[in-house]
Amino acid sequence: QAAEAHDRFAAVVLGGGGVEDVAAALGALIGGWVAVHDADGTPLATHGPAPAELPPAARSGRLTGRDGVWTVAVTAAGQRLGTLVLGGAPDLDDGHKRTVERAAVVCALVLVLRLRTAEAEQRIGADLLVELLARDDPEPALLERARLLGLRTERPHVVLVCRGGRPRGLPLAAAAAGTGRGLAGEHDGAVVA
Repeated sequence: QAAEAHDRFAAVVLGGGGVEDVAAALGALIGGWVAVHDADGTPLATHGPAPAELPPAARSGRLTGRDGVWTVAVTAAGQRLGTLVLGGAPDLDDGHKRTVERAAVVCALVLVLRLRTAEAEQRIGADLLVELLARDDPEPALLERARLLGLRTERPHVVLVCRGGRPRGLPLAAAAAGTGRGLAGEHDGAVVA
């Protein structure tokens, strides 16, 4: 059972799958519904008929159960990234419990990889933005880099500047706003998007 779970979860991660795929694999292994929520309680993935009302977020990486609903925290590096919840399955034996806890670890890995990818893309975009702002007449290679990032440099763009206090994560949030293809970064003491 543990080997089958390991193989399924490894295939999800190595195949570039997301938490939806982990939830589906776990649901198939356990035989119930599965829901994965982020740290704020926003649903990230469901498999099967998960109820709309779920228990409070789990605080521990150890599986806990009550009234046929099981929860485990999805954590990485001491940070809670979300909660994995499941139910509608027969009583879980020790092997099933370890499988669910392993699925929570795999969800954490997938979410961390997603976060690192978004941060790397944001850094690349921020560097490009600074270069574009520093030049009155950007060279063709710089415009080609912008095009590869989804910007249409032949069209007008809106530039927003935020001065003053800068909450952590503002450049990443600004880059994702709108169509999700914007650039954002820090330039001359301000957040520019």
